[in-house]
Amino acid sequence: MRTPRHRHLPLPLSTRLLLLLNLFPGLSHAQGLAVSVTAAWSSQIIAFWGAVIIGVRTCPRALITNAFTALICNLSILHRTIRITRLLRNGDWYLHSGWDNGRTRTDVVILCWREEYELWRLVLQVVMQLETVGDRWEVLICSRKLRCQSTNSTIQVHGRWMQSPRCEGFCGTRTSENGHNHFPLSNTTIAEAVLAMQTPSRDRPEEIAARSMLKRDSRATRCTYFTEARAELQDETSPARHVTCVVSKEGEMPFIAGRSGTSDYGLARTITLRNSPWMYGVVHVTITVAIGLMAAAAGRGLAIWLFLLRPMMATAGMAAKMVCDNLGYILGFDGVQLVYESGFGASSIAGDLICWGMSRWWMMYSCALLVLEATLVIGGWIYGALQVTKSKPSGLVGHGMLILATAVGLTLSIRSMIGTVKKQLPRRLVGTFAYQEYLRNVVGTSVEIRMDDIRGKMRPCPQIQLVNAILQEHSDDHVAVTFAGDFLRHPDSGTAIIQYVIENLLKYQYNQDAIVSKGDPPTPVSAAREYPWIWSVVCNIVTAGCSIVSVAYAYLQMPWWVKLMVEVLLGLSAVGYATLEKVGNLPHNRDSYLSHMVATMVVSAVWYVGVDSLG
Repeated sequence: MRTPRHRHLPLPLSTRLLLLLNLFPGLSHAQGLAVSVTAAWSSQIIAFWGAVIIGVRTCPRALITNAFTALICNLSILHRTIRITRLLRNGDWYLHSGWDNGRTRTDVVILCWREEYELWRLVLQVVMQLETVGDRWEVLICSRKLRCQSTNSTIQVHGRWMQSPRCEGFCGTRTSENGHNHFPLSNTTIAEAVLAMQTPSRDRPEEIAARSMLKRDSRATRCTYFTEARAELQDETSPARHVTCVVSKEGEMPFIAGRSGTSDYGLARTITLRNSPWMYGVVHVTITVAIGLMAAAAGRGLAIWLFLLRPMMATAGMAAKMVCDNLGYILGFDGVQLVYESGFGASSIAGDLICWGMSRWWMMYSCALLVLEATLVIGGWIYGALQVTKSKPSGLVGHGMLILATAVGLTLSIRSMIGTVKKQLPRRLVGTFAYQEYLRNVVGTSVEIRMDDIRGKMRPCPQIQLVNAILQEHSDDHVAVTFAGDFLRHPDSGTAIIQYVIENLLKYQYNQDAIVSKGDPPTPVSAAREYPWIWSVVCNIVTAGCSIVSVAYAYLQMPWWVKLMVEVLLGLSAVGYATLEKVGNLPHNRDSYLSHMVATMVVSAVWYVGVDSLG
């Protein structure tokens, strides 16, 4: 007899969905255990190599790598602006220099102003340009208070960059008709003017300037092409090069645009930069918010999140220019105008850069953006760090990654410390470089050139006296500014002024080619005094100590605040070391800088913690 079959009625769709939903929590929990363990070790491996890459990307010379270093640089810009404004208002000059500055030229900036606030705006823009791209430049800054009297047209308030090369072969301007190096005043004219200032019954400076202007070469000029420049110039940056690379195809960048212009009848050509600081700020804040959210999700790696923004901006095209700070470049070079070709009789020749001043509101905008960046990143990290759960390392990968990170942190910290002591402290400060065509004397520091001090010297500088007298006393604005620019851009004038500053103001003493002391009475000069090696070693010790504490935290029972304290110390170590690179008199040794940054980033990244259920 056959057993009757029982027919199973199909379950309703709603009932089947409920059964499936009841099964999912168990399955997801079982799968979550396996996935979370694998992801934990994988995240440590990714964090390790990401930290190495970020550490390498933050080591170029004088690069601003984080918001705190940028804020310190902004404060330095404001301080220097006030100081230089006070000097120029009193008719004094300022020489910006360093131990590795001015290899092929001395840049000259003449600021033309009427009211003091206009001078302040011009100085602010020049100092911002120096802080952004002029780290290795040697720049002489002087000024003329306009009197609204001119045989030509009325001169506007502006600043004019020009170059005084070390030798005639480094000239960045060519005569349009034959391509020869162009200097408006010849060697003979310069020598006659200097001799006239040195004679006992000398002519008045106005008469000397008038005679020199009659001999001025006023032919049309053009910039020196890159293929015409000598090899030494091709490795150097200049104000003109920072403008021309914007309009070239390989130099296209976001937030920056170059607009070409021509004068009447096409006699002169200019390039004007039009930047977009507001659009840059939108992108800056957007990426910062993303970094803050990643910091909240990770709950570790404070040093990495502080330094991550600039490498990410570099991937958006901002690495195309040789600049120290993207935002500073956008603000400092907004509206500048490069004279690419000049017509006959023009006071500005090809290669000159004209700037119109920078509002103090842009400085406040920059500081506000940096404060917002630091707040978002640190706030995101704190939110995640307060919710992390500790997990001890286990297995080959877990223990291995922790040992590897600790070994890398300790080894590179010690290597950085030894490199600082062995390579930086015994370093000779070379003060004289002899080349086949010229002799370069190193200034080594920025100098305030006060005219009262020069007048009181037994041997005053005729070049400085002549130009300063023309700028301060001549009744014609056009003649004063044109003559001063033509005189200072000549190699003989620039070399003589630098030599006078070294011999009579700084009073360096040499041992062969190395500077050993300065001043009267002599004060020793050495790399140990110029380089902040004590603070550098302190940063190395902090990183090494934090790497040891991170191991102890992984295996031992320690209070939860230990991790926060160690990560804050690592962030301070990285920020402090990067700030010393920017504001110190001497830069870090490249190997030491790279070793310290990689060590700090690796130790900051590899922590066996996780954030659970962020929402």
